[in-house]
Amino acid sequence: MARLDAFALQLNSNPNFQGFIIGHNQGDLGGGWLLRLGHGYLDYLVNKRGIDDSRIKFVEGEPYQEISFELWLLPTGASAPLIARVAPPEPTSPLQFDTISLGDEGKCVGELFLELYTLQDGLRFFGEALRHQSRAKAWIVIHPRSGESLAKANRTLNESRDFLIKNYGVGPKRLLTALGTRRSSICSYVNLWIAPSGSTKADEAAYYSQLMDEAIQTKYTFRRVEFFTGNQHIRDNTLRRRFLQREGDLFSRKVLEESLKNLSKLRMIYPVTLNDVEVRLDRENKLMDFTIYFRERPYVRRSSKNY
Repeated sequence: MARLDAFALQLNSNPNFQGFIIGHNQGDLGGGWLLRLGHGYLDYLVNKRGIDDSRIKFVEGEPYQEISFELWLLPTGASAPLIARVAPPEPTSPLQFDTISLGDEGKCVGELFLELYTLQDGLRFFGEALRHQSRAKAWIVIHPRSGESLAKANRTLNESRDFLIKNYGVGPKRLLTALGTRRSSICSYVNLWIAPSGSTKADEAAYYSQLMDEAIQTKYTFRRVEFFTGNQHIRDNTLRRRFLQREGDLFSRKVLEESLKNLSKLRMIYPVTLNDVEVRLDRENKLMDFTIYFRERPYVRRSSKNY
């Protein structure tokens, strides 16, 4: 925010100049989050710092090894300082484009944020991506929060589907929807995927299982695990003590399954299974990362012995 404020000061002080925000994603990440953040920067400059929207533009550049943003100040009328990213071809395997959190903004999005964060924001960029990849299928998978009715979750899926059909001309046969497991007591999550044209089912668990098989066959090394809990009561080190797969070891599905059984013995959380695990592969370096989702049981107070 401080850098955007300084950028706005320069634009206001130099009326004959225009600004460009260049965003670079990591090669193995979906582009939705980058687009929501980059256009959130534009929204901040225009609506909070008074920059005319004709003087500022966001451009998605080619992927880098690390996510990065560049702020450019150029004479009015000058071209963008680099060529915009070329739309990728139809994926050969499912690619998660974005994840949108639904629920209390303070808890599910954060108190201080700059990205565009609504489901409609995410669907706008998703729809544009599907226009460029006209044969690819779209997966829309919602993971309802605890207590949310399945009827409401299905309404969200149907409304998302209708939005893409009406506003972006996505054919109904290209849109595959599914209800996922409950992953949080506070937030619902909508995962948006771009999948091969031959896809017949929005099946995240089957895809992650394929990645695990690939990791075993080609001997991937486990790099890191992220524990994602909907609440703040359980401590990270409590979970890590029960996770048996060690960083730097070759991945083992058996060890992962034993770790999940070990974690499920904790009384303050609901049991966890492979359906609560997301997998990411770094194919260049033969490394893999996990995200494991937990739901805490609805106990307000716990003794220190439970930790």
